[in-house]
Amino acid sequence: MQSEPTGASLAFTTADPVVKQALALMNDGKLGEAQSLLASDDGHADAAVQRARESGAEVIVGGERLTGEGRDSGFYMAPTLVEGAALDSEIASSELFGPIATLHRVAGFDEAIEAANATSYGLTAAIWSNSVHRGQEFVARVRSGVASVNGPTYGSEPHMPFGGEGTSGNGWREAGTEALDVYSDWKTVYANHDPTQV
Repeated sequence: MQSEPTGASLAFTTADPVVKQALALMNDGKLGEAQSLLASDDGHADAAVQRARESGAEVIVGGERLTGEGRDSGFYMAPTLVEGAALDSEIASSELFGPIATLHRVAGFDEAIEAANATSYGLTAAIWSNSVHRGQEFVARVRSGVASVNGPTYGSEPHMPFGGEGTSGNGWREAGTEALDVYSDWKTVYANHDPTQV
């Protein structure tokens, strides 16, 4: 239900079809060329996956660096899906800046909201539902700067304010006219003048 820019915590009440679709996408993904940012990777993301394994979580797919043609330097991490990690574990509650998602099976809507809000982060969140009522309740209860109903957690429009809650935010919103506030200090001025003295 909730994701961060470079990872995700997913809470589902009917997980199996979602897992099947995620696996198909992860196994069929095409990778581009490594960028310099990835070249300086310190191994934090794959170390977090290893610690999750050691804590009893199951790596359903991925979890390792890719090698082979065009990937000899190991700058790519395979898209990774982890299940069974505690909500407060490093892999489920940290921004790892890698292609990692954690799956949390829940008993129903209320538990899914609790799972989505069980993080100090709150940049974006999404729900997929046939119920407009459930979608509206999700928007009202999820703690995030952006909420999406039946859509992704990325792709915020440039003319709309963008920012997060909790440790994903700093109280300001980027983009839109609200971004001007980030770079401005407001001052209220009262001035009385005599037009005859101009």
